[in-house]
Amino acid sequence: MSNIILVPFEQKDLAILEKWFEDAEHLRWMGNILPLERWYKYISTYPHYRTWLGYEGQTVVGMLELQINPGPKTGEVGLSVTPELRYKGYGRRLLKLLFEEAEVAALRYIWARIERENEPSQRCFRAVGFYDRYGEPDPWDKLIYLRYNLQATPEYEEAL
Repeated sequence: MSNIILVPFEQKDLAILEKWFEDAEHLRWMGNILPLERWYKYISTYPHYRTWLGYEGQTVVGMLELQINPGPKTGEVGLSVTPELRYKGYGRRLLKLLFEEAEVAALRYIWARIERENEPSQRCFRAVGFYDRYGEPDPWDKLIYLRYNLQATPEYEEAL
């Protein structure tokens, strides 16, 4: 198994994502970022947003998004795996790489918001240490909120 490297997402990479949206499952879970041009304008101008493509050799294996909340030093992560490569461990490998990023090391914890029907994604995040903070989907948006603690102390945890 070769190494995956993270490369910052650029406008030219939109063509890669356009191809992914031909896959019905990808469209189902990620359709909220369409149209891609509007999404790219947002991620490229918002100062606390980072997006990477994961490459294994010349192959794009997935994409990571991180929105950093500067006040409480937390973040929210998004993950997409190249449709043809799903269920092969790439999601877990990408998330582990995210934890090595310098910007992530300064955070207390990271959230992932996942549709309750998207059980494969929930399993992927749980496999690397994310846990269900509330025990049930949020009543407002019906999403599962999974959390990964990076620097949380017991006192900090109790305050939340």
